[in-house]
Amino acid sequence: MKGIDVSYYQGKIDWNAVRQSGIEFAILRAGFGSSAAQKDATFDANAKKATAAGLNVGAYWFSYAATPDEARLEARICRDVLAPYWGKFTYPIYYDYEYDTERYVKSKTGRDPTREERTAVIAAFLTELESFGWRGGVYTNRDYVQNRLNMAQLAGYELWIADYSNPTTDPRAGMQQTSSTGKVSGIVGNVDMNTGLRDYPALLRAAGKNGLSSAVDWVSDTTSTVEIARYAVYTVKITGRDIAVIPGTPGRGVADPLPPRGRKHLLAHCRRRRARHGNGPLPSGRRKQNLHRPRQIAPAQRAQGRRRIPRGGPWDYRQAVKKKGESRCWNSS
Repeated sequence: MKGIDVSYYQGKIDWNAVRQSGIEFAILRAGFGSSAAQKDATFDANAKKATAAGLNVGAYWFSYAATPDEARLEARICRDVLAPYWGKFTYPIYYDYEYDTERYVKSKTGRDPTREERTAVIAAFLTELESFGWRGGVYTNRDYVQNRLNMAQLAGYELWIADYSNPTTDPRAGMQQTSSTGKVSGIVGNVDMNTGLRDYPALLRAAGKNGLSSAVDWVSDTTSTVEIARYAVYTVKITGRDIAVIPGTPGRGVADPLPPRGRKHLLAHCRRRRARHGNGPLPSGRRKQNLHRPRQIAPAQRAQGRRRIPRGGPWDYRQAVKKKGESRCWNSS
Protein backbone atom coordinates (compact mmCIF):
# COMPACT_ATOMS: atom_id res chain seq x y z
CA MET A 1 0.00 0.00 0.00
CA LYS A 2 1.21 3.48 -0.89
CA GLY A 3 0.99 6.19 1.74
CA ILE A 4 2.26 9.57 2.93
CA ASP A 5 2.88 11.34 6.21
CA VAL A 6 2.11 15.03 6.56
CA SER A 7 2.08 17.94 9.01
CA TYR A 8 1.37 21.65 8.82
CA TYR A 9 4.54 22.01 6.71
CA GLN A 10 2.56 20.67 3.73
CA GLY A 11 -0.02 23.45 4.10
CA LYS A 12 -3.51 23.02 2.70
CA ILE A 13 -3.99 19.63 1.04
CA ASP A 14 -6.49 18.58 -1.61
CA TRP A 15 -7.26 15.13 -0.19
CA ASN A 16 -9.54 14.09 -3.04
CA ALA A 17 -6.68 14.67 -5.48
CA VAL A 18 -4.35 12.74 -3.16
CA ARG A 19 -6.72 9.78 -3.14
CA GLN A 20 -7.19 9.86 -6.89
CA SER A 21 -3.40 9.78 -7.36
CA GLY A 22 -3.32 6.28 -5.83
CA ILE A 23 -2.40 7.09 -2.22
CA GLU A 24 -4.19 4.67 0.12
CA PHE A 25 -3.20 5.82 3.61
CA ALA A 26 -1.91 8.88 5.44
CA ILE A 27 -0.16 9.34 8.78
CA LEU A 28 -0.91 12.79 10.20
CA ARG A 29 1.08 14.68 12.77
CA ALA A 30 -1.30 15.15 15.71
CA GLY A 31 1.09 17.32 17.70
CA PHE A 32 4.15 17.36 19.95
CA GLY A 33 5.17 17.84 23.55
CA SER A 34 3.03 17.90 26.66
CA SER A 35 0.42 20.57 25.95
CA ALA A 36 -2.81 20.47 23.98
CA ALA A 37 -1.83 23.88 22.64
CA GLN A 38 0.88 22.05 20.69
CA LYS A 39 -1.63 20.19 18.54
CA ASP A 40 -0.65 20.40 14.88
CA ALA A 41 -2.45 23.38 13.34
CA THR A 42 -3.67 21.34 10.36
CA PHE A 43 -4.45 18.09 12.15
CA ASP A 44 -8.23 18.42 12.44
CA ALA A 45 -8.67 19.62 8.86
CA ASN A 46 -6.42 16.85 7.54
CA ALA A 47 -8.11 14.16 9.64
CA LYS A 48 -11.62 15.10 8.55
CA LYS A 49 -10.83 15.56 4.87
CA ALA A 50 -8.56 12.54 4.53
CA THR A 51 -11.13 10.18 6.05
CA ALA A 52 -13.89 11.78 3.96
CA ALA A 53 -11.82 11.16 0.83
CA GLY A 54 -11.63 7.46 1.69
CA LEU A 55 -8.04 7.15 2.91
CA ASN A 56 -6.99 4.98 5.82
CA VAL A 57 -5.58 7.30 8.48
CA GLY A 58 -3.19 7.08 11.42
CA ALA A 59 -1.25 9.69 13.38
CA TYR A 60 2.06 10.41 15.10
CA TRP A 61 3.10 12.45 18.12
CA PHE A 62 6.59 14.00 18.27
CA SER A 63 8.43 13.34 21.52
CA TYR A 64 10.04 15.97 23.72
CA ALA A 65 9.95 13.82 26.86
CA ALA A 66 13.05 13.43 29.02
CA THR A 67 11.53 10.96 31.50
CA PRO A 68 8.88 8.21 31.47
CA ASP A 69 6.54 10.44 33.50
CA GLU A 70 6.78 13.17 30.88
CA ALA A 71 6.14 10.57 28.17
CA ARG A 72 2.98 9.38 29.92
CA LEU A 73 1.77 12.98 30.11
CA GLU A 74 2.39 13.36 26.38
CA ALA A 75 0.37 10.18 25.79
CA ARG A 76 -2.60 11.60 27.71
CA ILE A 77 -2.45 14.84 25.72
CA CYS A 78 -2.23 12.83 22.51
CA ARG A 79 -5.28 10.82 23.58
CA ASP A 80 -7.28 14.02 24.10
CA VAL A 81 -6.31 15.33 20.67
CA LEU A 82 -7.26 12.04 19.03
CA ALA A 83 -10.58 11.67 20.88
CA PRO A 84 -12.84 13.00 18.05
CA TYR A 85 -11.43 10.32 15.73
CA TRP A 86 -12.07 7.30 17.94
CA GLY A 87 -13.43 4.57 15.69
CA LYS A 88 -12.24 6.35 12.52
CA PHE A 89 -8.46 5.86 12.36
CA THR A 90 -7.43 2.52 10.86
CA TYR A 91 -3.65 2.86 11.27
CA PRO A 92 -1.60 2.91 14.50
CA ILE A 93 -0.58 5.98 16.50
CA TYR A 94 3.20 6.37 16.41
CA TYR A 95 5.60 7.99 18.85
CA ASP A 96 8.25 9.93 16.92
CA TYR A 97 11.57 9.80 18.77
CA GLU A 98 14.64 11.06 16.91
CA TYR A 99 17.69 13.33 17.00
CA ASP A 100 15.72 16.54 17.64
CA THR A 101 14.22 14.84 20.70
CA GLU A 102 17.68 14.12 22.07
CA ARG A 103 18.92 17.65 21.43
CA TYR A 104 15.99 19.04 23.38
CA VAL A 105 16.51 16.58 26.24
CA LYS A 106 20.20 17.49 26.39
CA SER A 107 19.31 21.18 26.60
CA LYS A 108 17.18 20.39 29.68
CA THR A 109 19.37 17.86 31.45
CA GLY A 110 22.84 18.81 30.26
CA ARG A 111 23.60 15.31 28.89
CA ASP A 112 22.60 12.85 26.21
CA PRO A 113 20.05 10.20 27.20
CA THR A 114 21.29 6.64 27.43
CA ARG A 115 19.98 3.74 25.38
CA GLU A 116 17.98 2.50 28.37
CA GLU A 117 16.51 5.96 29.01
CA ARG A 118 15.40 6.40 25.40
CA THR A 119 13.78 2.98 25.41
CA ALA A 120 12.03 3.61 28.74
CA VAL A 121 10.55 6.91 27.49
CA ILE A 122 9.15 5.31 24.34
CA ALA A 123 7.79 2.30 26.23
CA ALA A 124 6.09 4.58 28.79
CA PHE A 125 4.31 6.58 26.08
CA LEU A 126 3.14 3.51 24.17
CA THR A 127 1.99 1.63 27.28
CA GLU A 128 -0.05 4.62 28.40
CA LEU A 129 -1.51 5.18 24.94
CA GLU A 130 -2.50 1.54 24.53
CA SER A 131 -4.24 1.59 27.90
CA PHE A 132 -6.76 3.93 26.22
CA GLY A 133 -7.44 1.44 23.43
CA TRP A 134 -5.24 2.88 20.69
CA ARG A 135 -2.71 0.72 18.87
CA GLY A 136 0.74 2.19 19.38
CA GLY A 137 3.99 2.10 17.46
CA VAL A 138 7.35 3.82 17.28
CA TYR A 139 8.68 5.86 14.39
CA THR A 140 12.45 5.91 14.11
CA ASN A 141 15.33 5.17 11.75
CA ARG A 142 17.89 2.41 11.23
CA ASP A 143 20.48 4.07 13.46
CA TYR A 144 18.10 4.02 16.41
CA VAL A 145 16.96 0.48 15.72
CA GLN A 146 20.54 -0.80 15.51
CA ASN A 147 22.39 1.39 18.02
CA ARG A 148 20.23 3.66 20.19
CA LEU A 149 17.22 1.62 21.34
CA ASN A 150 16.66 -1.74 22.98
CA MET A 151 14.19 -3.06 20.41
CA ALA A 152 13.55 -6.24 22.39
CA GLN A 153 11.71 -4.13 24.98
CA LEU A 154 9.60 -2.55 22.23
CA ALA A 155 8.77 -5.77 20.41
CA GLY A 156 5.13 -5.60 21.47
CA TYR A 157 4.53 -2.41 19.48
CA GLU A 158 4.43 -1.53 15.79
CA LEU A 159 7.55 -0.30 14.03
CA TRP A 160 7.53 2.43 11.40
CA ILE A 161 11.07 2.76 10.10
CA ALA A 162 12.65 5.53 8.05
CA ASP A 163 14.80 3.45 5.71
CA TYR A 164 15.44 4.73 2.21
CA SER A 165 16.87 1.43 1.01
CA ASN A 166 14.40 -0.46 -1.15
CA PRO A 167 12.89 -2.45 0.45
CA THR A 168 13.76 -2.32 4.14
CA THR A 169 15.77 -5.21 5.48
CA ASP A 170 14.10 -5.10 8.90
CA PRO A 171 11.44 -7.83 9.12
CA ARG A 172 9.89 -6.20 12.22
CA ALA A 173 8.74 -3.13 10.31
CA GLY A 174 5.05 -2.78 9.51
CA MET A 175 5.61 0.42 7.57
CA GLN A 176 8.60 1.93 5.80
CA GLN A 177 9.26 5.57 5.02
CA THR A 178 11.01 5.44 1.66
CA SER A 179 11.56 9.09 0.70
CA SER A 180 11.27 12.65 1.94
CA THR A 181 11.07 14.23 -1.52
CA GLY A 182 7.94 12.63 -2.94
CA LYS A 183 5.53 14.42 -5.26
CA VAL A 184 1.80 13.81 -4.95
CA SER A 185 -1.13 15.50 -6.66
CA GLY A 186 -2.98 17.78 -4.25
CA ILE A 187 0.16 18.66 -2.25
CA VAL A 188 2.43 21.58 -3.01
CA GLY A 189 6.12 20.74 -2.57
CA ASN A 190 7.78 17.63 -1.18
CA VAL A 191 6.08 15.04 0.97
CA ASP A 192 7.29 11.93 2.82
CA MET A 193 6.42 8.70 1.02
CA ASN A 194 5.67 5.42 2.76
CA THR A 195 5.01 1.79 1.95
CA GLY A 196 2.59 -0.22 4.08
CA LEU A 197 3.89 -3.71 4.83
CA ARG A 198 0.92 -4.92 6.88
CA ASP A 199 -2.84 -4.75 6.45
CA TYR A 200 -3.41 -2.49 9.44
CA PRO A 201 -7.12 -1.82 8.81
CA ALA A 202 -7.82 -5.56 9.01
CA LEU A 203 -5.43 -6.14 11.93
CA LEU A 204 -6.80 -3.29 14.03
CA ARG A 205 -10.40 -4.27 13.40
CA ALA A 206 -9.68 -7.87 14.33
CA ALA A 207 -8.01 -6.68 17.56
CA GLY A 208 -10.71 -4.10 18.33
CA LYS A 209 -8.14 -1.28 18.53
CA ASN A 210 -8.70 2.44 17.88
CA GLY A 211 -12.39 1.99 18.65
CA LEU A 212 -12.90 -0.19 15.57
CA SER A 213 -15.38 -3.05 15.62
CA SER A 214 -14.09 -6.48 14.80
CA ALA A 215 -15.82 -8.36 11.99
CA VAL A 216 -18.06 -11.18 13.18
CA ASP A 217 -18.63 -14.39 11.27
CA TRP A 218 -22.31 -15.07 10.67
CA VAL A 219 -24.50 -17.70 9.09
CA SER A 220 -27.52 -16.79 6.97
CA ASP A 221 -30.48 -19.07 7.77
CA THR A 222 -33.44 -18.41 5.49
CA THR A 223 -35.69 -20.66 7.59
CA SER A 224 -35.59 -18.33 10.60
CA THR A 225 -37.40 -15.07 11.27
CA VAL A 226 -35.60 -12.13 12.86
CA GLU A 227 -37.63 -9.25 14.30
CA ILE A 228 -35.30 -6.27 14.71
CA ALA A 229 -37.92 -3.75 15.78
CA ARG A 230 -41.66 -4.19 15.95
CA TYR A 231 -43.68 -2.50 13.21
CA ALA A 232 -40.57 -1.29 11.34
CA VAL A 233 -39.30 -2.16 7.88
CA TYR A 234 -35.55 -2.51 7.43
CA THR A 235 -33.20 -2.78 4.50
CA VAL A 236 -30.26 -5.12 5.17
CA LYS A 237 -27.05 -4.44 3.28
CA ILE A 238 -24.60 -7.33 3.29
CA THR A 239 -20.95 -6.47 2.65
CA GLY A 240 -18.44 -9.26 3.08
CA ARG A 241 -18.44 -10.42 6.68
CA ASP A 242 -20.25 -7.38 8.06
CA ILE A 243 -23.98 -6.66 8.16
CA ALA A 244 -25.15 -3.06 8.16
CA VAL A 245 -28.80 -2.47 9.09
CA ILE A 246 -30.32 0.66 7.61
CA PRO A 247 -33.71 1.69 9.10
CA GLY A 248 -36.36 2.02 6.44
CA THR A 249 -39.78 3.62 6.55
CA PRO A 250 -41.97 2.13 9.29
CA GLY A 251 -45.08 0.58 7.77
CA ARG A 252 -47.06 -2.60 7.28
CA GLY A 253 -45.12 -5.80 6.95
CA VAL A 254 -46.20 -8.39 4.39
CA ALA A 255 -46.53 -11.26 6.89
CA ASP A 256 -47.78 -9.14 9.77
CA PRO A 257 -50.36 -6.57 8.56
CA LEU A 258 -51.46 -4.13 11.20
CA PRO A 259 -55.17 -3.52 11.71
CA PRO A 260 -56.39 0.07 11.64
CA ARG A 261 -57.38 1.63 14.90
CA GLY A 262 -61.01 1.39 16.07
CA ARG A 263 -63.16 -1.43 17.45
CA LYS A 264 -64.99 -1.99 14.20
CA HIS A 265 -61.80 -2.53 12.27
CA LEU A 266 -60.27 -4.63 15.04
CA LEU A 267 -63.25 -6.96 14.98
CA ALA A 268 -63.17 -7.28 11.22
CA HIS A 269 -59.45 -7.91 11.32
CA CYS A 270 -59.78 -10.70 13.89
CA ARG A 271 -62.53 -12.31 11.82
CA ARG A 272 -60.33 -12.26 8.73
CA ARG A 273 -57.46 -13.83 10.63
CA ARG A 274 -59.75 -16.45 12.17
CA ALA A 275 -61.18 -17.31 8.76
CA ARG A 276 -57.66 -17.73 7.42
CA HIS A 277 -56.14 -19.70 10.30
CA GLY A 278 -59.20 -21.19 12.09
CA ASN A 279 -59.00 -22.09 15.77
CA GLY A 280 -55.84 -24.11 15.29
CA PRO A 281 -52.25 -23.13 16.02
CA LEU A 282 -50.95 -19.72 15.14
CA PRO A 283 -48.87 -19.17 11.98
CA SER A 284 -45.23 -20.27 12.16
CA GLY A 285 -43.08 -17.98 14.27
CA ARG A 286 -45.89 -16.73 16.57
CA ARG A 287 -46.65 -17.76 20.12
CA LYS A 288 -50.23 -17.94 21.34
CA GLN A 289 -51.15 -15.54 24.09
CA ASN A 290 -52.58 -16.73 27.36
CA LEU A 291 -56.02 -15.46 26.34
CA HIS A 292 -59.31 -15.38 28.18
CA ARG A 293 -62.13 -17.47 26.64
CA PRO A 294 -65.37 -15.44 26.87
CA ARG A 295 -68.60 -17.23 25.94
CA GLN A 296 -69.70 -14.47 23.66
CA ILE A 297 -68.92 -10.91 22.69
CA ALA A 298 -70.31 -8.09 24.79
CA PRO A 299 -74.10 -7.55 24.66
CA ALA A 300 -73.55 -4.03 23.42
CA GLN A 301 -71.79 -5.47 20.42
CA ARG A 302 -74.65 -7.96 19.77
CA ALA A 303 -77.11 -5.10 19.91
CA GLN A 304 -75.25 -3.51 17.01
CA GLY A 305 -75.90 -6.61 14.93
CA ARG A 306 -72.45 -8.22 15.07
CA ARG A 307 -72.53 -12.00 15.03
CA ARG A 308 -71.05 -14.05 17.84
CA ILE A 309 -67.47 -15.21 17.62
CA PRO A 310 -66.98 -18.88 18.52
CA ARG A 311 -65.19 -19.28 21.83
CA GLY A 312 -61.47 -20.00 21.97
CA GLY A 313 -58.73 -19.59 19.40
CA PRO A 314 -56.16 -16.84 19.13
CA TRP A 315 -58.20 -14.26 17.23
CA ASP A 316 -60.38 -13.13 20.15
CA TYR A 317 -62.15 -9.80 19.67
CA ARG A 318 -62.43 -8.83 23.35
CA GLN A 319 -58.75 -9.48 23.84
CA ALA A 320 -58.09 -7.40 20.73
CA VAL A 321 -60.03 -4.52 22.25
CA LYS A 322 -57.93 -4.78 25.42
CA LYS A 323 -54.80 -4.76 23.27
CA LYS A 324 -56.09 -1.88 21.16
CA GLY A 325 -53.32 0.40 22.33
CA GLU A 326 -50.85 -1.99 20.70
CA SER A 327 -52.92 -2.10 17.49
CA ARG A 328 -52.81 -5.90 17.27
CA CYS A 329 -54.60 -8.98 18.60
CA TRP A 330 -51.70 -11.39 18.96
CA ASN A 331 -48.28 -11.41 20.51
CA SER A 332 -45.30 -11.98 18.21
CA SER A 333 -42.66 -11.10 20.76
